[in-house]
Amino acid sequence: MLSQPEGWEPSALETDSTTLWDGTLVQVGKSTEPRSDLLARFRATLGIVTLTIVVIALSGGVVVTQSALLPIQKAHQGRQPYRSHRTHGRARAAFA
Repeated sequence: MLSQPEGWEPSALETDSTTLWDGTLVQVGKSTEPRSDLLARFRATLGIVTLTIVVIALSGGVVVTQSALLPIQKAHQGRQPYRSHRTHGRARAAFA
C-alpha cells in the first residue's frame, strides 16, 4: 500500500497467490482496516452492553435482597423482649 502516508505495512494486508496454467503468478491483496474498524465498534458495543447488564443485575440484586430482608427487619424492630414479672423475680431471688 504505497499510497498510505505511513508506508508499507504487511500486517495490514491479507494476500493470496496462485499460479495459472501458463506459469503466471497472480497475487491479490486486501486491506484488513475495514475488519479492524468493525471489530473495534463491536468491542465498544459489547463493552457498553456488558456494563449495562452488570449494573441492572446489581440493582436487581439489591432490590431483591432488601425485599427479602424486609420481613426480618420488621420483626426485629417490633420485637419486645419478653419479661414476666414473676419469672424475673424468681430469677433474682435464685441468684441473690
